[in-house]
Amino acid sequence: MSQYREIHYTDELLSDRSVHRRFADGREEWRRRAGDHYVQWQDNAGRSGIDEVLGDRIIKRRYTTGQVVYGRDQGYGRTAWGDGTMTVNRTSFGGRTGAILAAVGAGALLGAIVAPPLLMSEFEEDELRRQASSNSSRPATVATAVTAVTAAAAGTTPTTAAAPTTTSAEPDRILEVSTCHASPRCRAAVRR
Repeated sequence: MSQYREIHYTDELLSDRSVHRRFADGREEWRRRAGDHYVQWQDNAGRSGIDEVLGDRIIKRRYTTGQVVYGRDQGYGRTAWGDGTMTVNRTSFGGRTGAILAAVGAGALLGAIVAPPLLMSEFEEDELRRQASSNSSRPATVATAVTAVTAAAAGTTPTTAAAPTTTSAEPDRILEVSTCHASPRCRAAVRR
């Protein structure tokens, strides 16, 4: 059983490109991007603040009162918060995946919850920001993405040395890697 209290929500994109978030417990938030890593928000209870994506799936929610709560993105629209809540985005649960997750229970299929930090020093926050900016400044290549997908299909860990290289003259080679699902014959063909 989870130690987190789940609160489901849905998002509605408004014409001014802000988001109206409705929580199952009656709360509502109006959210607006304020740069690449920041979202300003205010709710129907008179609270407001800024959510900042620090990096490594850590989110810092800073209230205008000075209170800080950290969250960790768990994937599939779930965020575990240091205050003991788990927010779950029901907007994105559609189709077959949504039906499966709803029928079985997301916790059973999605694995263990990785707890967010309760406190972080300025140094730790800055280190996460630095790592996130260095990762975002390096352009992801198709070859790197294909290597990760191929390794995942093979049940191995991707390595930079094994990443296939490509030029604009080799588009078929990348397509072959992404569709072969790491079969031994395919890996041999890619090495050529």
